[in-house]
Amino acid sequence: MEREFLSDVVVANALLDAKCGSIHKAHKVFGKIYQRDMVSWNTMIIGYAKISSLDEAIIIFEEMARPNVISWNVMVAGYAQSGFVIKALETFKKIQSTGLKPNSGMFVSILLGYAKVGALEWDMGIQQSIVKCGYMLDFTIASSLVDMYTKYGSIHKAS
Repeated sequence: MEREFLSDVVVANALLDAKCGSIHKAHKVFGKIYQRDMVSWNTMIIGYAKISSLDEAIIIFEEMARPNVISWNVMVAGYAQSGFVIKALETFKKIQSTGLKPNSGMFVSILLGYAKVGALEWDMGIQQSIVKCGYMLDFTIASSLVDMYTKYGSIHKAS
């Protein structure tokens, strides 16, 4: 019976997601899925990132044949939220070399990381990337920029 469930990737992914309350159970299901898809891989990366187990998330991420923008976003967010802003920025730069376009969530993650550690010296590079990708008018990104500059005490830039 288990073989039938795990051979259907949609059913297997539903089981995987249901097990994310216990990352160890989820990993066990993940190991038994016959044909993993992006949902399978990303569910595991997200699961490990949520419990701040970045080492495990990195292992899963590096096993992926072709990470998609969601996979990259989870890694950037995981690093940024854990205070590893330099690693988040390095990962962000790697996505640019893949030809994938960063999504707005990735920029928000980086900006939140910058605000967390006070990395004002990097803001212009990220702001240029935001403009280049066409997200400068995105409300969430604009709010994150204002938040970051306000935390730095740079009211002029925030305005």
